[in-house]
Amino acid sequence: MRQRIESLEQFRALQAEYMAAREAEKRKILVCCGTGCVAGGNLNVYHELKKRMDELGIPCEVSLTEHHDDSVGLKKSGCHGFCEMGPLVRIEPEGWLYTKCQVSDVEEIIQKTILGGQFIERLGYNRGGELYERQEDIPFYKRQTRRVLEHCGHIDAESIEEYLSIGGYGALAKALFEMQPDEIVQVVSDSGLRGRGGAGFPTGKKWAQVAAHTEEPVKYIVCNGDEGDPGAFMDRSCMEGDPHKVIEGMIVAGVATGSTEGYIYVRAEYPMAVHRLTVAIEQAKELGLLGDNILGSGFNFHMHINCGAGAFVCGEGSAMTASIEGNRGMPRTKPPRSVDKGLYGKPTCLNNVETFANVPDIIKKGADWFKSVGTEGSSGTKAFALTGNVVNTGLIEVPMGTTMREVVYEIGGGIKNGKAFKAVQIGGPSGGCCCASDEHLDLPLDFDSLKGIGAMIGSGGLVVMDEDTCMVETARFFMSFTQNESCGKCVPCREGTKRMLEILNRIINNEGSLEDLDLLERLSQTITETALCGLGQSACKPVQSTLRYFRKEYLAHVVDHQHQSRFGHGPGKRGQHGLPAGEMQDEAGAAVHIGFQHPVVRPAQLRHGDVIGQQALAVRAGTQGLLAQALLQGQGQTQGSAVPFHTVMPGLLFRKAGHGQQTAAGHDPGQGLAHQIVQTVPVPQPVTGGQHGLPVLGHQHGASLPGGQPQGQSQTQAEPQ
Repeated sequence: MRQRIESLEQFRALQAEYMAAREAEKRKILVCCGTGCVAGGNLNVYHELKKRMDELGIPCEVSLTEHHDDSVGLKKSGCHGFCEMGPLVRIEPEGWLYTKCQVSDVEEIIQKTILGGQFIERLGYNRGGELYERQEDIPFYKRQTRRVLEHCGHIDAESIEEYLSIGGYGALAKALFEMQPDEIVQVVSDSGLRGRGGAGFPTGKKWAQVAAHTEEPVKYIVCNGDEGDPGAFMDRSCMEGDPHKVIEGMIVAGVATGSTEGYIYVRAEYPMAVHRLTVAIEQAKELGLLGDNILGSGFNFHMHINCGAGAFVCGEGSAMTASIEGNRGMPRTKPPRSVDKGLYGKPTCLNNVETFANVPDIIKKGADWFKSVGTEGSSGTKAFALTGNVVNTGLIEVPMGTTMREVVYEIGGGIKNGKAFKAVQIGGPSGGCCCASDEHLDLPLDFDSLKGIGAMIGSGGLVVMDEDTCMVETARFFMSFTQNESCGKCVPCREGTKRMLEILNRIINNEGSLEDLDLLERLSQTITETALCGLGQSACKPVQSTLRYFRKEYLAHVVDHQHQSRFGHGPGKRGQHGLPAGEMQDEAGAAVHIGFQHPVVRPAQLRHGDVIGQQALAVRAGTQGLLAQALLQGQGQTQGSAVPFHTVMPGLLFRKAGHGQQTAAGHDPGQGLAHQIVQTVPVPQPVTGGQHGLPVLGHQHGASLPGGQPQGQSQTQAEPQ
């Protein structure tokens, strides 16, 4: 039973005691016991190490409260981050890192390293024939700046004594005894800390809004640990590896805003995180760092853990507070916002795990220290879960503004098996895809820069994809996830995502059409503009970004009705003359996609120079004017109906003949609606440079298009207008 601390003086004395005890541990074995390494059997490695050292009479301690002379510290640490090479064991003071450790390696570790002081080369990290002994020298770690994750992998994750030994709860003591609440808010504001949950809202501003409700005797602090994004595990690792840091940040927020109750909302799928948070809370209560009259200051703060049932939507703030209240987790309309009426209708400060974990260092070291890394608008660091087709997967932390190129090639070690890099999906299922262009690779990873390309930081998940990845399949995967996780409250998200998934399934099965692409874009825009909550509003980003940057892959499905085998799909339906359905042959015998299946007008009837009219032609412009579909409506169309000057029919370039003007074909349409086929082209890819201000349809082919620009030479495609 730990003795309760009743004053600041007692706290500082106890902290100094544990700092000295930590320094006395000359040799330590840090066994990674994060979820990944535990799954790989590292708990068995830990127990075997303890067993064999006891059998051999080697002094071994697992707690700072034990005797330390000439003993070896054996610790169950949090996640080291280098998950690709786990299970991991770190040896101090040398800083050696052993990779892919098994129980069978324990005897050699004890005999050669613990007793003999030798590095075991076969357990070290080897890259390209170069052996790395020290953890900090490994490129995966060397390129990082670990602040939030600084102590993950370096301390016993279940020991409050270990946390005190590295200065833990020093920020709380400073906030209670050396600062006023408004000073705390000001320091956080000055630091430029923005919410790490994805939205990037200024943390200090949110705290100030909650603090301003001085008339309310009850306020709440809520920590969002409902990390539901596929491939994301930053918050989980933080809660598992350094739980006291999160708790301390929440208590400081309570002091700043005048809140006395805190809730941590954690996914039930994170049992280790729940366990370690529970242990940490009980330890803090025992020492008087939680509960009533903390450190004798008169300030009270109580903390609770709520386990979510796995609903992705509960990561949204209003859905989360509803779930904590015991109601179904569904978003509500805003305003009012949570800072005014959140949990139980009271002012609520809601931040995510990583945001709170940044707070202790900001309070102890100051706003200028925090701003010393990052960009002007996005200061500090950001943790990412690096996964996918990259050599080094794992948990990383880099300064805001680090480029994707640095993350993928320097930290990640490049693409597996020598494949070409294709894309990164960033921000979870609500994030967009970046492509392999220099523009995207060299774009700073921060809150503002990514918006320009239709992506976002989001939770921090980074899924790397190689040349063999089908981006349509990627979009379908994330849309399937989003659709399944929709709470169903609002129609745009409930029905819109379902329809989009149906369309994507058709396209993947090579049963889609160009009209489906048009419909996908219009549905995406509608859902984004009308969905109730932020999750629904961003649900379409994977589809929107892949349509924007990887449109040719969609066209491979809907134009050719097949997909190259490297994308994992075989040949699709075949039409007349052995060509994929929807194609025809021009005079030279080349395949020319018309994309116009209609019972009246046949593709074979359409050639360069043909004019469609005098029958009225109704033209429906496609999304953003790109994929218009011309539909022959029959007789009786009103003369002079509004038709755009330039219209793209799938596979055809049209020019509207003016009233009484001669077309290139010498046809005088009079007052009717007529369109001349200026050029037939194989694939509708928009580029610039056409004559008369017409868009040109580009294709990797040798012929010239109107305007004199050779096809396939423009790498800079015009953004859809």
